[in-house]
Formats: sequence, structure tokens, C-alpha cells
Amino acid sequence: MMITIEPSGADASVPVHRFSHLAMAAPFEIRIRHADGAYAAQAAWDAFALLDRLEQEFSRYIDSSDVSQLNALPCGELLVLGEAAYACLCQARVFYEATGGAFDVTAGALKDLYRPERSFLRCGFQRRRQVTGMRHIHLEEGWRVWKEAPVQVDLGAIGKGFAVERMAERLLEWQMGDFLVHGGASSVAARGCAPGRTGWPVTLRHPVRPETILEQLELRDQAMGASGLQKGEHIIDPRTGRAVHGVAAAWVRAGDAATADALSTAMMLLCRQKAEQLVTGQKGLGALVIYDPEDAGEVLRLGMDGH
Repeated sequence: MMITIEPSGADASVPVHRFSHLAMAAPFEIRIRHADGAYAAQAAWDAFALLDRLEQEFSRYIDSSDVSQLNALPCGELLVLGEAAYACLCQARVFYEATGGAFDVTAGALKDLYRPERSFLRCGFQRRRQVTGMRHIHLEEGWRVWKEAPVQVDLGAIGKGFAVERMAERLLEWQMGDFLVHGGASSVAARGCAPGRTGWPVTLRHPVRPETILEQLELRDQAMGASGLQKGEHIIDPRTGRAVHGVAAAWVRAGDAATADALSTAMMLLCRQKAEQLVTGQKGLGALVIYDPEDAGEVLRLGMDGH
């Protein structure tokens, strides 16, 4: 696990209820501290229903999704997206600009070229032909979008965090005050606190030596995102079209899960100087990056002070 979600505190006067659901190829979990378990369950399953709807809009593997329609859209033609897909793309554009193009949802489709069955020569040829760059996507009022080049969108680097944040918003609508939502233990949003705690406890472990604890934090009204190479070559540098090799893992703490999710991916792509520039001086933003995947030795800590 990129982020270990620790057990709640010993105070059981108000119990913590746990609910799980599989979506976006990952196990999602909701932990709610509430006196009424039945009401908490209603809130949780409403949040999971929202998650399922977001997957239907975001997945490029579902032909009817907003993303699939955008990918099939001829250059120059207009498409009206759903509110969620449009909002997610707007956030993706902010991160694309903030990172100088290092975070780019149009580069996600390139990861298909790194499947084991693909030949090296064929991958190189297709990589050169693949057009990337969020600058080729134009977002207009009324949730309208058009492309000036045949880019292919994959929201995998932000979609899970966006969904986790929307789920947290839905739980707040149910008047839930103390809860934690996570998707695959790599995107977390926390509100309020766990029993006997000042927040929700999470642990960040060394990617090569998981018995080594890097940080222990209590998240309260915050989010955490994580990225790493444990699953292989699935993070692509849009500037080169090649898989990332220089960083082992990255975690980002932020005010919302979409930001944490996107920037943890960006940290895998930025040099140390650029990473420091991105985080330093940003209120509520912190990062932990481990360089050198071979032995995961050098560690960069910015704003990760344990609370």
C-alpha cells in the first residue's frame, strides 16, 4: 500500500463504521464515525453510487463515457460534456499549467505502449505518432469542449482523487462530520477525526523496505495522494513519451484529493528543484519524494511535519 490507513483510536463511545466497494479498478473504502450505523450506511452507499456514475463518465474503456466520446471527437467539432468530466478537465488544465506540462492527462494513453507484449520498435514508432498536450484541448462555457489535434485523454492520474473528493462532498451533504474516504490506499480524503485522535491516522512506508516508516500523520480536513513504480511502468513523462525511471515514489498532502492525486503524479516527473518550487510557499501543501528506484535512497521532504 502506498498509504497505510491506521486503525481508529480506542474511544468507542461513537463507533466507526466501515464500508467498501470496487470501482475504477481499485478497492474504495469509507470509514464513518457516527452513532447511527444505519444512517451512516445510507450515506456511504449514496457516495458509492456517485462513484459508479463518475466511473461511467471517466473511463476511456467504456464506449459511452464522456472521455471516450472526447477521444473519438473529430478535430474542430464541439462536444458538450457532463458537469463532472468538464470540471475534472478544468482541474487537469490547472495542473498542466502549474507543472509546465509535466502533468498531462493526454499522455495517459501512452502507457498502453508499455505492455509486456508490445515490441520495442513498434512502441517507439507509435510513441512518435501519438500527439500529446493539454494545450490541444479547448474548454468553453456551457461544458463545451473541442480539440485542435487528435489527443487521447486518460484521467487515471486525477480521476480517482476527483472521485474521492466528490464522495467526501456527498458525505458532508449527509451531515457526516468525521469520516475518511480512500481509493486503493493511494488517494485519501479525511474530514474531522477518528476516535481519540486529532485527525485520521495514516502512515507512509518506504517503497522498497515497507517495514521502514517514513512519516506518520493525522489528516484532518485534508487529503493525501500517492504515486509510485510498484506496479511497473505506468507513469509516462509527456515530454519524452517514455516511462518514468528516476523516482521511486511520491506523496502529496493537499486541501483536496484531486490536487493531491495529480501533484503526486507530477512529483514523479519533476526534478528536485522544480518539485521544491511547486510546493514551497503553498499553504497546506506538502510532499515527500523518494529518488533512485534502485535503492530508494534520497528523500525530499517539504511541509510534511506530522500533522
